[in-house]
Amino acid sequence: MEVFLHAYFNKPEQALNTIHIILDQYQNEVDVNNMFALIKIYCDINFSTYGNFREAYEMCDSFLGHIKNNGFPEEEVTHFTALNNLYAKFKDLPSTQIIRPNSDVEVPFRVFSPTIDQKNNSTNEVYANVLNSPVIKVNIHGKDYVFLFDTGSSHTIFFEKTATELNLLPIYDDVSIEGIGSSTGSMTQLDSLSLGDILVKNPLIVITENIFLEKLKDDSANMLAGVFGLDLMKKLGEIQIAKNGGKYKMTIPAQQTDAPELEQTMLIDTKNQPYVLATLDGESAVFHLDTGLTSIDLTHNYFQKNKTHIEANFSKGCSCSYGFGGGKDNDIYVLPKLDLKVAGVNYSKNRVPIHIESRFVGDEYGEGTLGADFLFHFNKVTLNFDKMFVKAEE
Repeated sequence: MEVFLHAYFNKPEQALNTIHIILDQYQNEVDVNNMFALIKIYCDINFSTYGNFREAYEMCDSFLGHIKNNGFPEEEVTHFTALNNLYAKFKDLPSTQIIRPNSDVEVPFRVFSPTIDQKNNSTNEVYANVLNSPVIKVNIHGKDYVFLFDTGSSHTIFFEKTATELNLLPIYDDVSIEGIGSSTGSMTQLDSLSLGDILVKNPLIVITENIFLEKLKDDSANMLAGVFGLDLMKKLGEIQIAKNGGKYKMTIPAQQTDAPELEQTMLIDTKNQPYVLATLDGESAVFHLDTGLTSIDLTHNYFQKNKTHIEANFSKGCSCSYGFGGGKDNDIYVLPKLDLKVAGVNYSKNRVPIHIESRFVGDEYGEGTLGADFLFHFNKVTLNFDKMFVKAEE
């Protein structure tokens, strides 16, 4: 359906307009499952994208009453009840606003390189592994905090220590967080934060434990205040990350970059996860853009499609994935060299893991993942969430 394409390519206004037309003119022709999906998209766009909290609540509340009284599946009643409880808590609060100058804004950006303990599944040997992750500086109430820059985090997250320091109290207590594993947190609203000269008013914040404290070998986990997630990245429109004299800088431009010839090369799924269109082995492929992970890899979907060839030709190994919900040691095959066309350039990487099983809770889509090393490989990477493209420059 057209509305799903609008949602995937981050065209919220077109998606809402299409949903209104369907509900007004074709409601009786829409099957039950598509109707559930349409209402979820409508509510999520109003709540998460536009901050129309009351509109999201009123639609969800009305629809919940309808399905409760007409014998719809209990699973959907439970799901919409949870959404309704969330929206009810925020229905009278102000929406998020971005206040920016008419000039480019630079945000302090660097590579965070902590060390974690990693286990070899075959030998049970534990060894140190250095992670390279992007972090940015965010100013809150006059103090600078360091946040992981994570496109794979659907929400912006404050760790509990940060929330306590800022006297942030939960507004809604039952937020599910899924990643390598699953955990729970709470949601609240902050009055404001600053990225350089950009002021973000009334952002929604998820509060949860610091997932890095258990794994990191030194005290570096305590320097992290939280995770800067895709929800706020999308509101910024475009983010540029470039090498600058051996270091990196992050720029939020006043005027966005023109879209490349193939305009839309990125999409966002229903879990608010970004995917980049690519060419792999001469065929179209989809890669999850997740800078919370350190490196590029190939998923179990790629393994299943090419299982016979992989098992016959590549050596086995192990790797460790670490993210929300904990860490996971993975059995893998090692691809000697990956050649990929993505973001308008050819990208090669040696010794790329091929995962035999899924690492994440729920479904894992696509053939691979582009981690933080994708950002660090190029002289400049542009992420545009309005025109929905990723552009890399060598």
